[in-house]
Amino acid sequence: MKARLAEQHGITFSFAYSALYQRASDTAFGGLAGTRELYDFLDLTAPSPGLQNEAAGGIAELYGKWTFIRRGTPNAGHIAYGIENRHRLGTVVNPQTPFLDN
Repeated sequence: MKARLAEQHGITFSFAYSALYQRASDTAFGGLAGTRELYDFLDLTAPSPGLQNEAAGGIAELYGKWTFIRRGTPNAGHIAYGIENRHRLGTVVNPQTPFLDN
């Protein structure tokens, strides 16, 4: 199907999915007081509800190219695209958020 789509319409694409789970056995940034200081320093509000020590997230990516003129020549014209979705996977915080105490 992908080969036929590329040949007939000049459209190519790929899909990738990545998942990450992290769990802290100890509190990061010097315990609960250090974590609160970090959030205060960064002028952020700690995630709710409560403070967490685990995080999971995923990234779904779709990339491709549409060659719309002069396909098969050195001077082909194309438009490239990339679509990305980042999301949490069943946890209150995502992996980019510092780990916090329960």
